[in-house]
Amino acid sequence: GFTIFQFAFIAFSSSTSTYTSSLAGDSCFANKFADASPQNKKKVSTFIDQIFSGGGTYYSTALTKAFAFFQSEPADLDRVILFMSDGAPSDSASVIMSTQIRGNERLNNSVIIMTYGLGSADFTVLTHMAQNNGAAYGITKTLGVPDAR
Repeated sequence: GFTIFQFAFIAFSSSTSTYTSSLAGDSCFANKFADASPQNKKKVSTFIDQIFSGGGTYYSTALTKAFAFFQSEPADLDRVILFMSDGAPSDSASVIMSTQIRGNERLNNSVIIMTYGLGSADFTVLTHMAQNNGAAYGITKTLGVPDAR
């Protein structure tokens, strides 16, 4: 069958921001996924071009926002977070991993997390995020929840 790809883009520092449509009643991008149409990709590309570095680099804030997008989506969809950072995290690795592991558990561990580091990113934390491995930080998985994909 025909598959419609959907996406969202979340910029983060000490807070998160998303592209917001100027159309009344249009909540795409602000808190739910939008179709990956050429028009929507162009809108987000323009939004990305306006982002600049500054402030903190709070990974857990970005993860919380990303997991929230999946809350209202059907469980049978492929769920992927492409997490990119160009800086070392401002929050501790244990907070980041706890946010990620608990957020993914709330979604039955259905989200695949792929990480990309640029510049001064913390590659150790990003690697553990991609592996969904919180053990190094004392974060244990909840019993009875399926393993992450």
